[in-house]
Amino acid sequence: MKKFISLALCIVMMFSVFSVCSVAADNSTWNAFSVKATDVVDGKVTYNVYLEPKIHINGAIVWIEYDEAVLEPILPETFTYEADGNTYEYPGCANGGAFVNVDEYGDTTVSIGGLYGGGKVHYKTNVVSVGYTSLDGYRSSVRKGLFSVDFKVIDSERPITSVKFYCVEFNGADEEMNLAHNTETPKHFKTVSTDTFEKTIITGVTPAAKGMQIKWKATEGADSYRVYKKNDKGGWTNLNSKVSADATSYIDTTARHGVKETYAVRAFKNDGRSFKTYNTVTGLYVAPVSKVSTANSGDGVKISWSAVSGASGYRVYKRVTNADGTKTAWMTLVSNTTAKSYVDTNVANDVKYEYIVRAYIGKVFSANSSASAIYHYDAPTVKIASAKGGAKISWNEIDGAETYRIYRRNNGTSAWTALKTVTADKLSYIDAGATSGKKLDYTVRAYSSKGSSNYVAKTINYVATPKLTSLANGTSGATLKWAAVKGATTYRVYRKAATAKSWTALADVKTTSYVDKTAKSGTKYIYTVKAFNGKVASGYDSTGLTLEYLVMPKISKISNTSSGINIKWSATAGASTGYRVYRKGPGETSWKLLGTVKTTSYTDKNVVNGKTYKYTVRAVDGSNLSAYNSAGTSIKRVK
Repeated sequence: MKKFISLALCIVMMFSVFSVCSVAADNSTWNAFSVKATDVVDGKVTYNVYLEPKIHINGAIVWIEYDEAVLEPILPETFTYEADGNTYEYPGCANGGAFVNVDEYGDTTVSIGGLYGGGKVHYKTNVVSVGYTSLDGYRSSVRKGLFSVDFKVIDSERPITSVKFYCVEFNGADEEMNLAHNTETPKHFKTVSTDTFEKTIITGVTPAAKGMQIKWKATEGADSYRVYKKNDKGGWTNLNSKVSADATSYIDTTARHGVKETYAVRAFKNDGRSFKTYNTVTGLYVAPVSKVSTANSGDGVKISWSAVSGASGYRVYKRVTNADGTKTAWMTLVSNTTAKSYVDTNVANDVKYEYIVRAYIGKVFSANSSASAIYHYDAPTVKIASAKGGAKISWNEIDGAETYRIYRRNNGTSAWTALKTVTADKLSYIDAGATSGKKLDYTVRAYSSKGSSNYVAKTINYVATPKLTSLANGTSGATLKWAAVKGATTYRVYRKAATAKSWTALADVKTTSYVDKTAKSGTKYIYTVKAFNGKVASGYDSTGLTLEYLVMPKISKISNTSSGINIKWSATAGASTGYRVYRKGPGETSWKLLGTVKTTSYTDKNVVNGKTYKYTVRAVDGSNLSAYNSAGTSIKRVK
């Protein structure tokens, strides 16, 4: 059985009067629309009627035809009205009632409730008057109205076919409560929507770079959208009232990090009518990581990022620029970490890498950070050694390097001094300015037009190479001397035969000279020395000093003969030139060469009886002279 409920739309206002019905010439047309079963929520269904604004008429009745076997009107016992900063509450009517109000979205709506007219409550059998307030609070400036009727679905097995709305107008304030005479000529609503508007479905709210991004499915027939956010007081804030119909997303730049925000999206027609339903979606906003930086670190790339307050952790992504300029897809480098940095060691030299970081709270991830790009270059592996001429720094070749720069600092200080920039074909450098006896740090960085490597410092207790000052035949062996080296605690003496390739360590000494007593007369030797500070060795003079060792002849017999004083001595191997015989006569302080002989004896005939003489002998091989006995051997001439 069909049943009617009638609602009188009475415009009794303080300033001017506008109609809320539009009267059409055709009395036979009744506007009707069906409700799909999917529109039934919690056993209830709502019908929305859009009222045409600003038509001059004093009042009207709305008749609603429905199937009482399926639907039952829901008539509130009370209603409230907010206007001019005040809240008014009115009693409802047993047989229904309606009231126009501004809803939480800023749209003018009619709610089933009490009877309103001129600020007083009126009661009338079978009809309900409707007071009508405007969208902006000024009663004389009505712009649009949304008339809502709620029904309880009492028989869900029967189809909900249609509900019909039509209008009976009346004229003049005198006729306000005398409506019966107009009910025989009902007029249909021109502005009742016959479309079945679908609600705008929000497909997701996700954190974006500059706020929360709300996405929705396009609503058929929509001319624009309006986006709302629930505020802390439980009401709604209109974020944007005119989003293009072509758009299906919006960024809320006022979203607060770490706060769950609730959003709704409503579709609108150009004439101001809103679509009848909407859904709300709540999402947690997580602000993006604000800063990501990259730096070459040893043999990897170090990614560092700023903290996000309250973040449960972070996820790091990476992509590679190939040699042909194409880029790989983003790949997850670190699934989750609570640290603020990470070193990516899976990198190659002269390759461009990009990194982004996302913060997350629980299971909600922020938008991507800005990407940080870098060309990777390994830090050169540095070796340092004390060498002839200074501290020698050497390093490995780095692919893509165009130059290398060498740095030095005193150990324990922070400031580096750039010593030299060398081309890529150079892989070593000698620092002639190194100070012996000091602990020094050295490092090398690779450079290209695309970037530079990091560096790894190496430390050395630098010891300068000893400077050899002399090598001579000594009285008991080959005698080597050198200058003292600052910072050296010991010295190591090396020897090799002139024809040998490798050096032999002879001894470690703390003095600056050494006598090689194992040298064989007539053999040519090369000598050199290293200085040491603990286990740290200096460089050495690879040329060294060369000497053919001649053992010092020893006088074996000296005697007076009839012809003079005869001196005999031991033979010296290698004395190819012979021997030089020297004498000091009475009162003489220096040695006088008597002559050179190839034998191992000599007779001094130029002597005076009763006088005492001293003699010594040196072996000779070309310009090479053996040592000699500086004290000499004395004898008194006696005939």
